[in-house]
Amino acid sequence: MTVRHRFVRRWFSVLLLSLVSLLTGCHTLDVEITTPDTITQHQAFAFSAAIEQEDAEAVIYTWKLDGKVISNLEAGQAILSQAGAHTLSVTVSDDRDREGEASVVLDATAAPVLTPDFDLTLRASDLTGFAIEGVAIEVNGLTGTTDASGSLSFENILLNPVMVIKASADGYMDQSYRYEFSAAQDAATVVLTLAPQAAPVTFDSSAEQTLSTPALNTEISLPADAFVDADGNPVTGNVDLAMTPIDIRQIGAAFPGGGQALTEEGEVVALVTTGMIDFEFTQNGEPLQLAPGATATIGMDLVSTVGADGRILAEGDTIEMWWFDTESGLWVEEGTGIIVASATSPTGLALTATVTHFTTWNWDYYKAEDRASFVLTCTVEGQPMGMSESCFVRVVGGTLNRTFTLDNNGVTAINLPPNITFSVYGELVHSGTQIFRGTTSFTTISGTVSANVDLQSYPTDTGTVTCFISDGTNTSQVACDGTATDDSGTYTSFTTDPTTLIGSFEYVSDELVTVSANIQGFTETQTIDTSLLAGALSVQLTANVGLGTVTCSATLDNGPVEYFPCAGRITDDLAGEYVFQAGDYSGSPLTGTFAFNDNASVLTVELANSLNGASISVYNWNGTQNVYVNGTPDTVMIDLNTDPAVINQTYAINSADLYSISCVDVAGLPVSDCYVSIYGQYESRLYEGLLSDAPEYGPSWMASSILFADDAEALSSFGYANSFDPASPQGGEYYSIDYQVDTVAKTVIFTMEFYGGCIDNFCGCPDGSCDDIPIIVD
Repeated sequence: MTVRHRFVRRWFSVLLLSLVSLLTGCHTLDVEITTPDTITQHQAFAFSAAIEQEDAEAVIYTWKLDGKVISNLEAGQAILSQAGAHTLSVTVSDDRDREGEASVVLDATAAPVLTPDFDLTLRASDLTGFAIEGVAIEVNGLTGTTDASGSLSFENILLNPVMVIKASADGYMDQSYRYEFSAAQDAATVVLTLAPQAAPVTFDSSAEQTLSTPALNTEISLPADAFVDADGNPVTGNVDLAMTPIDIRQIGAAFPGGGQALTEEGEVVALVTTGMIDFEFTQNGEPLQLAPGATATIGMDLVSTVGADGRILAEGDTIEMWWFDTESGLWVEEGTGIIVASATSPTGLALTATVTHFTTWNWDYYKAEDRASFVLTCTVEGQPMGMSESCFVRVVGGTLNRTFTLDNNGVTAINLPPNITFSVYGELVHSGTQIFRGTTSFTTISGTVSANVDLQSYPTDTGTVTCFISDGTNTSQVACDGTATDDSGTYTSFTTDPTTLIGSFEYVSDELVTVSANIQGFTETQTIDTSLLAGALSVQLTANVGLGTVTCSATLDNGPVEYFPCAGRITDDLAGEYVFQAGDYSGSPLTGTFAFNDNASVLTVELANSLNGASISVYNWNGTQNVYVNGTPDTVMIDLNTDPAVINQTYAINSADLYSISCVDVAGLPVSDCYVSIYGQYESRLYEGLLSDAPEYGPSWMASSILFADDAEALSSFGYANSFDPASPQGGEYYSIDYQVDTVAKTVIFTMEFYGGCIDNFCGCPDGSCDDIPIIVD
């Protein structure tokens, strides 16, 4: 059954419109939206628009779901990943400059609950398996951030048949996975793999543009004045574009959504990709979209003329187009692309398409007739897995590379090519140190084939790693992170302890183990045959580089000098990039050691700390360390032709510029574990972090404080805060609704409103406004 949502004017409005139309012509289209009368969370539903005027031609449609563009077709399919109220709207225009719009509120019924107190652990890594710290994770409305080991745990949450997990981090493409659970279980661990995002370029949006990158000969052609902001307002001036071409031969487990897709018929299928590009348009950090009616042409090399299923690709072939919906974790079918001849492509062919909105776009096809399916299960030494256990598997065949997290009921994958041999690598995910893993293989057929991976126990030992930088004369132990990989492909990541500067990892005894580490931007690797070891594995990795030293210190009102660690990004005149952080400091006074290319002549050092409000994020890709600087750091230039590589940065702080921060609820009671961000007039970050902790990079008196240049800057700033630790006395989630700046008492106080969770055995929201949000159950 469907519901038609029609917007009818009063009779006098119609009469007035008719009179106006006689004089000026009708400029309004009457639009009718059709949707099902019942919609369930995580289940596909159809939507369509009908126009009453029969003479409407060349109609342009723009559909939005909760303000986000989801389609430019007359009809489509969508999925609501959150229960409760959602707004679906459409705007239309035709070739006679007539316009119309309609909207409807959809109420999605909550999915059933399989387990009310489910424990979910997530691990985020890059394409090489390096852990990624600081990844923002959202699971069915709950949020958190990965730690230094790339891990994050949610305890006592609701388990639904579908759990959509979204991940975002600076320097990476957004990732989203749709995990399906067939039965109740106590716990699971899932692995998210993120792919790097290209650095943005700036262009003038007022003129026609063709922007390109040598990677896979990727390009985009845009008309002039083609963009609108999130509110639909026209955008002028410079626009930033991060355009990331994706080599399908290397994307592997980082394929957004694992390649799961939603067809125009509402069926979830698995894709066979031929090319992929991620687009992100912004202005001043805010997202942009193409204006209604505007189109862009995108293109890239076709890297292989043979599809994963053996299909021969040729000039003139059309291929279905798909865009990635991070809300549902699925690719959505919309339109087609075409294969064209190309003199610059190694295969002689390229992919091209015209698109009407921006996201990650994909040229893909799937098998609709001779489709193949497989059912994959895991056992542990011949026995079913326990209720709290899960199996992480990687399935590889041809250009297809998928990852799954399996419970006792296994997983079913459909719409795959037949006659493809897949290799399966499985590992038991649990909290113990013992490693269980196994392999198998199978070949798809036109129908369904079943495969099981039996996981066997492997003897393990604990290895350690320490990292050093050395100029041949002086050597200093520093922090590092990396992976240990054995000869079967099982890997564990490590990060050195900030106090001991020693990292540890589990490895399988009597195998070759390759330990690779990023040491301030230099990659060092060592392979060890552990069968030859008399004891446990202990690895020392040294980067032979140039060495420099750094100190940061401050006084408060001309008081005692206090030394503290600064973070720093170093770039040199040879295009090198290196980083040092808190773990690289030692001694008295506290002194850091940093590495640089000893062939360089000039170093540019950006210092980040709580006094300048800057911070530095580090991520890894293909064994290479990448650095992202937030806020406005202090910059120091070193000419190595005349000066030593020594930095002594001092700050004289006046307490009149130091403001304390606190968070209270609407009743004025303190809210513990409060996380705050405060921005100034130019949106340079002044302070960000947990109030209960002293800033990682700053003197002790900066704890729970921020620094303003003057009272005027304090008053003109704006701030944000939240507290989401379910273990805190107030529990649950809070978000700020107001904040007050007192320039006499030198305080900033956030007022927090309860958003969701449990307080004194009450779960939910005080006003019922978040009944549709999955809650933390104590």
